[in-house]
Amino acid sequence: MKETTAILLFGRSAIAEARHKHFGGVGESQRVTASLLRRTHRVLARTGLPVYQADERVQNGLTFGERLLYAVRDTFARGYENLLVVGSDCPGLSTQLLRTAERQLATGQAVLGPDTRGGVYLLGISRDHVDGTDLSEVRWCTQHVFTDLQDRLVGGNVLPVRADANHLRDLRIHWCRWSGLLGELADLVLRLTPAPVAAGLPRRTLRVRRTDRGRAPPRVA
Repeated sequence: MKETTAILLFGRSAIAEARHKHFGGVGESQRVTASLLRRTHRVLARTGLPVYQADERVQNGLTFGERLLYAVRDTFARGYENLLVVGSDCPGLSTQLLRTAERQLATGQAVLGPDTRGGVYLLGISRDHVDGTDLSEVRWCTQHVFTDLQDRLVGGNVLPVRADANHLRDLRIHWCRWSGLLGELADLVLRLTPAPVAAGLPRRTLRVRRTDRGRAPPRVA
């Protein structure tokens, strides 16, 4: 039986993402974005749902909104009725949250996962939502994304708030929560963190996981 729900991983490749983030130097930023992307792939794979990735190599459009809507419609054209759209910059995204969103979306209601900056880390929409809602007017890439989507997707379900990672300070602020998820970055966080701050990090931070830094994330459909 064909799945009716798919996941769209929308964003940039790890290398391109590193050019827009601030996790230290070029090498540090690439290491963080690659780690975030690998973890996102692992979380998505555990749902058992079909996963499609749309990064800068296949996106079409001049603006973020145009590129997102093109990728959404292209995925729906594959025959799915529901779609969970996520990025790779939210370490708090979990398989459980995705499964909850899948169940809620199956009832016909949209699903929003708000982040701490006024955006969303997850957008759950159906084919009907896209056909019947003008999402082109959403102020994408601003602190108004969540409220704009709420105004247009009336009655949608709201998931718990999760923080995203765009700067080194985000890793520092949320490291107590994220260290178990991104342990392979522990040595980087400690090296780039002032000594008084590093002294207060949890002891498990010191358990650095080995990782193949040069490997690309796994390919998906």
